[in-house]
Amino acid sequence: MEHEYTPEQLQKINYLVAEKVMGWKHLENDLFDTGNEWKQLSFPTDIAAAWLVVEKMHEDSWYFEINRTKRGSLAYYVYFGGTGYADVLAPLAICIASLIVYGVDVDAELEKE
Repeated sequence: MEHEYTPEQLQKINYLVAEKVMGWKHLENDLFDTGNEWKQLSFPTDIAAAWLVVEKMHEDSWYFEINRTKRGSLAYYVYFGGTGYADVLAPLAICIASLIVYGVDVDAELEKE
């Protein structure tokens, strides 16, 4: 569930979401080629960017649900279909849940260098 990520890990999650979920090409830093234009986004830290993930998942026929609850600590519970993830940051929860749906082992990817 909740995990504290370093800035480098958040950047890697950003790249993974752009490439594995959105189908975009990583150019440099947080700059991505969408196929139509270049965009500079940070999916795990920016709710507007994360909402693009929600829209993409909806296009791919995934049911989306988000709940804000306090079970020990405040958290956002995000579900795509029956797959969910919780974090104190809603954008990060959206990103991790979407990666899990697409079969990405986030922990394994973060260990790679």
